[in-house]
Amino acid sequence: MPKLVNLIDKPRKLIKEFFTSIQSLFWKVKINDSSYQYEFLSRAGRVLPLVGYSMIFMTLIDCAAVVFPPNFLNPEWELSTLSALSDQSWAFLIGIGFVLTGFFHGGLSQVRRIELRLIFAIRWFLLLWALLFLLALPLVLVNTNRIVGQIKTEFTRQTQASQELIGNVETNLDRVTDKNQLLQVAQTLGVPIPNADVASVGEIQATIREQLPQIKERVPKDAARGQRERFAVLFKRSARLACQLIIIIIVNTLVWFKTRRVGFLVF
Repeated sequence: MPKLVNLIDKPRKLIKEFFTSIQSLFWKVKINDSSYQYEFLSRAGRVLPLVGYSMIFMTLIDCAAVVFPPNFLNPEWELSTLSALSDQSWAFLIGIGFVLTGFFHGGLSQVRRIELRLIFAIRWFLLLWALLFLLALPLVLVNTNRIVGQIKTEFTRQTQASQELIGNVETNLDRVTDKNQLLQVAQTLGVPIPNADVASVGEIQATIREQLPQIKERVPKDAARGQRERFAVLFKRSARLACQLIIIIIVNTLVWFKTRRVGFLVF
């Protein structure tokens, strides 16, 4: 009987040990050794600034590639450039966060004098960056309004061109006797021709003439729907850009304010 109990308990212990080992992977490890903690933070304070400077340098290169060659007075280019610069700003801020690890930890023990000067320059660059984005906020509204006008003009011209084409087809349809030309006209107007290979010239003309009233009604509706879709995409894009600029302005200003004591250490 004891042997039977041992045979039953042994698999239970193995299963329990297995699940305990799995659970231990998710347990928190408490480090009480202060020297180890200091060594870890000290090494992090040396490595993270290097990563931060690399991110800042690469972000500045990306920003220069976005801005050049400039195409000012083009609302689409200005809006796209602001959007790209705001997207790059997050990598720039993360890089600055890595650089400032030595500034916020250990009583500036990890920061060299040249780094203090760099941080001093960076914090004022952040403030300048925030001011530029603050000035760019009205530009987002102005460019959005300009692009709205361009979209309206574009769809108005397309509608007029389509209506002129329909009028020319109505006037000259009976004069066109070449089957290939009629099929090309039907394709341009989006009129399906059943049995186009065997259809006669008269049948193709009758099909096109029958569809012309519907095409006349469809042209302004399609233009209005396409215009609304373009407006929705534009307003969504501009609203996202404006919110992003506001957040970047706030974050840059806060970082500039939190690192204000660098100025007392540099001078």
